[in-house]
Amino acid sequence: MLAYAERIRNLQAAELAQEINGLGDPQDAPGRMVQLAIALGAARNAANNLRAQALLQRVIAQTHPPALALHPLARLLLAQQAESRRLEEQAERLSQQVRDGQRRIEQLNERLEALRAIERSLPQRPVLSAPSAAAPAGTQRR
Repeated sequence: MLAYAERIRNLQAAELAQEINGLGDPQDAPGRMVQLAIALGAARNAANNLRAQALLQRVIAQTHPPALALHPLARLLLAQQAESRRLEEQAERLSQQVRDGQRRIEQLNERLEALRAIERSLPQRPVLSAPSAAAPAGTQRR
């Protein structure tokens, strides 16, 4: 199974689709279900991942010796797919946060530019001279 997974990992999308179609319906053969789950998982899309998870759960539900031998691998693949899905969801959330941040930055830049335009349109104020250092005549100390 590991050799099969390694071979599948290196396939291009079209070749992978052919492999999935070639495996067809695995019926209740645990080895073929795991192979199909590996191929579907390599395709990296939500529908195929759900189908792969269902196949792996079917393998885990089987209790005859060929299926029992594949239970550890099926559990590992299920855990790997769950982690992959969690990471994809996290990446999507982060991507959305970045998009929201970029939009907010653009809005703030537009406001800043509008304020600058208003500032440029205002007439210049005359510069006031600093008050003199000497106090007025009536306020001298005694």
